[in-house]
Amino acid sequence: ATTEIYTRSLHDALPIYTLLVGAFVLSATILLVYGFLWLAIAAFIVSGIAGIALLRLMLQMGRADRLP
Repeated sequence: ATTEIYTRSLHDALPIYTLLVGAFVLSATILLVYGFLWLAIAAFIVSGIAGIALLRLMLQMGRADRLP
């Protein structure tokens, strides 16, 4: 039962992490367009960290071959 709950929790987290990565990339792009270079760099760094977390999560679930 514990394994099922853990797997379900990881499965539920995938769309959330995917949205986070997309939101940070979009934010960074908008900040860059409006000339906020340092904030854009920070947002790109955060998106990279979130992307790494997403990749690790997918690897844990054995889904690295189906990256979003």
